[in-house]
Amino acid sequence: VIDVDVTDVYELSAVANATTFSTTGTPTDGQKLMIRFKDAGVAKGLTWDAIFVAIGVTAPTTTVAGKWHYVGATYNSAAKKWHIIATGVQA
Repeated sequence: VIDVDVTDVYELSAVANATTFSTTGTPTDGQKLMIRFKDAGVAKGLTWDAIFVAIGVTAPTTTVAGKWHYVGATYNSAAKKWHIIATGVQA
């Protein structure tokens, strides 16, 4: 669970299990959130809580073994959702 009251950049390294991303706290309109993660060398499944909505991109559902992943989101207070607007995987 990512506490958006205290962090705008969340890192999860050596992911050893399937992971669900969710948030807690009180985000503000336009707040940015960068999530970066890397598995422990074996691909793992990813789930995104309903608070996340992908806009123009596809939220990753599995890691690429041994690679860093980045997901960028911005909070839309009218929608009451984190809009995922960028994703990237290490080459």
